[in-house]
Amino acid sequence: MSVRQWHTYKALDEVIKQKVDRIMIEVIDPLSYELMDNVTSIIAYLGLTESFQALKEIDQTNLGVDVRALIEETINELDGNIHFPYSGIE
Repeated sequence: MSVRQWHTYKALDEVIKQKVDRIMIEVIDPLSYELMDNVTSIIAYLGLTESFQALKEIDQTNLGVDVRALIEETINELDGNIHFPYSGIE
């Protein structure tokens, strides 16, 4: 769904966006690389600000190297641009 929405080049309806944002916060599990790979993609495609903030607040001390790298890469890529998911294609 997030990829399809992103390809419309239109922001997701705010009410739906807030609901998806809350769901993503609930499902974040930094012990699962596969889940985090999907969650970070959804956060990026939909510009989910609350989920992005939750991602930034994860204690990375005991995470696997791959999950830590994924989180750091996502933060570096989206920091300052999370509100506008199309910033990289302007």
